[in-house]
Amino acid sequence: MRGIKMDKLLILRDHSLNELQDRLSENIPSYKSEEIWAINFFKNQNWTVESKLLNLPDNLLKMPDEKNDYDLENSKRLFQALSTITLSQASDPRLWTYLTHVIFWKYMRKRWPIDKSPKAEDLSKAIGPLRDRYFLIGDRSRGLMRNGLARLWWAGHTCQTFDEDGQNNFDLAIPLFLKQDVFSSFMERAYSKNKAVMKALLSVLLKKYQEGAPFDDRNKVRALAKYLVMIGGVTILDAMDRDQLLKLIETQVNKLIAS
Repeated sequence: MRGIKMDKLLILRDHSLNELQDRLSENIPSYKSEEIWAINFFKNQNWTVESKLLNLPDNLLKMPDEKNDYDLENSKRLFQALSTITLSQASDPRLWTYLTHVIFWKYMRKRWPIDKSPKAEDLSKAIGPLRDRYFLIGDRSRGLMRNGLARLWWAGHTCQTFDEDGQNNFDLAIPLFLKQDVFSSFMERAYSKNKAVMKALLSVLLKKYQEGAPFDDRNKVRALAKYLVMIGGVTILDAMDRDQLLKLIETQVNKLIAS
């Protein structure tokens, strides 16, 4: 008996990705549409290619509402659904741009709508936010942390730990998603690719959160992020063990809280 054939996840072809990017300005009004307009945009064109990944359900992610963006929950869901992809696949703009424009279009419209932006009166000013959230253009590392979906997967990748029974634990992501400033200040830095540094950092921030004193003040968060960049320039963070990293970061956090 033959097994059941599972649908494969589609990704954009290179020329399709380029066309979406090149024609962004003229397509800006389409990003206010509730319908998945990209399918008609590429009508009668061979615009996708089948990947080796299993397809994803369009209801995988929890829809944001007025009370909650559900970034933490959606980070868990997306990372677990794509837990087998390689880092190369997780950096592929063809994947993330297809997901933002097709499978998770409704989610993107809820989470990153351009028509609710302060700049929405002048649609030309929406180009920047659209490039950031719906595409992966420019600096690849920073782009991955700004894309509306890639940011969720990479947060899961960074924060995943395992309980004693081997189950996934994403508690370290709790302080990361407290505010957008916290996420961008730490995840858009070069050291975000260093899991040891990030896990030490987030362990300290999680402890503060659990103590009822979340470290989420904008200026202090940015000061800590800059401090870690500075330390990384004079000290090899990679060479420090977990205890050293924890002590270094906790000491600086306490100094900033007291200042």
